[in-house]
Amino acid sequence: MNRLDIEEMAKRMAATYNLPPEIFLRLINTESGFNPNAVSPKGATGLTQLMPNTAREMGVSNPNDITQNLEGGAKYLKKMLDKYNGNMELALAAYNAGPGNVDKFGGVPPFAETQNYLFKMLGRQPQQQDQAPNMRVTSRGDEQGGLLNMLANMGNQGGLSMFQNFAQALDPLILPEARMGEVIRSRGASNVKRQQANSTAMALEKMEGGAPYAAAIRNGGDAQAIYMQYLKDKKDGTLSLKDIRDATNALRKEYIGTPETKEFAKQSAAFARIMASSEDPTGAGDMALIFNFMKLLDPGSTVREGEYATARDTGNVSQRVRAIYNKMVMGTTLTPEQRADFVDRSVRLYRKAETQFSKVTDQYTKLAEAQNLPIDQIIIDKGYEGDIPEINKNIQSDTRFPQVPPKPTSPPFDEQFVKQFPTLQSWENHWKNNMDEEARTVFIEAFSNWEATQ
Repeated sequence: MNRLDIEEMAKRMAATYNLPPEIFLRLINTESGFNPNAVSPKGATGLTQLMPNTAREMGVSNPNDITQNLEGGAKYLKKMLDKYNGNMELALAAYNAGPGNVDKFGGVPPFAETQNYLFKMLGRQPQQQDQAPNMRVTSRGDEQGGLLNMLANMGNQGGLSMFQNFAQALDPLILPEARMGEVIRSRGASNVKRQQANSTAMALEKMEGGAPYAAAIRNGGDAQAIYMQYLKDKKDGTLSLKDIRDATNALRKEYIGTPETKEFAKQSAAFARIMASSEDPTGAGDMALIFNFMKLLDPGSTVREGEYATARDTGNVSQRVRAIYNKMVMGTTLTPEQRADFVDRSVRLYRKAETQFSKVTDQYTKLAEAQNLPIDQIIIDKGYEGDIPEINKNIQSDTRFPQVPPKPTSPPFDEQFVKQFPTLQSWENHWKNNMDEEARTVFIEAFSNWEATQ
């Protein structure tokens, strides 16, 4: 029988005893490296390394038989899991070190072998137990001497350290009003319950589809009942549906929460309002069009439409656009050419935003595909869905200085400056070829401030 056959048989055996198959497979690999003929120096035999007494207890007549050995190991791990109320960490510790040691230390024994075993099985260090000083190693294992030996023999159970155990045992020797045993024992019980719940939650987080169940335990749910529900759901096949739903919700929340998605949502909303406003050639429609054009340029702005009277709070908006908006406030409407120009520039801006946002959409589409999740339930914001006009290629794409301003006049400019440009062609040539951005900004601000007062 090859390894694949053994793995398939082990998975069926795990399902029979309601064990997580990945845990049982890892146990076999850790115990024997999938060698059915493995024998330890202590006499443990086969794939699951059954000791002779354990094999007899589990009804295994021939521990060298692969089927019997797998069933014996699965049966014994299930017995330990039931003994420790579904706590996988304690069940595995008992499988390695024996339930007597787990009971003796009130949790995972402090043996290096057991600690390493749990690290291999669960991928983390086990929970640390209270450890007393004066610990020494002998041929019989970890022992303590003197008073500490007496305390250890009292048992480290009920979630109490050895000293807490000693303190609560003194109750009969002191006055009733000074007794603290009941309080100590109550705390110990709470500690045990909390530790077991935490261990069960951590084990579930390592299992397929176990994260939602682990979260329920951490939110105060009954660990044993939730773990048994996990096993039932896994067996019934409802676990996969729940897992897909939870994974879909988590990925959609992450997608919606990215800064790129939030900004594109604002740009799409502004562009939709621009398209609607372009159909309304009234003063109110023109103001809405320009306001949303400014929002498209600067989607991070929090200024409301009613606060744009001077249009000075949008860092990416040119002075000329601000001046036009200010004229709208005073009752001037856009010409058809200006309206068409704003719409065209809005299309350019939106198409650019679409291209940038498509990288985010592609990223989350691939994540959904890799996890076999429904893409349409994750990529829910697809932007503007109406008809978008074609771009007018005859219009410049520079949005800071969208077009050459009118030829300068006096006022507001100095007459000597005005005389340098006797024709419109000479002015346009000077604007395009001789003026840098700073000079253009100075000109636009002067022209806009004057234009707004006319």
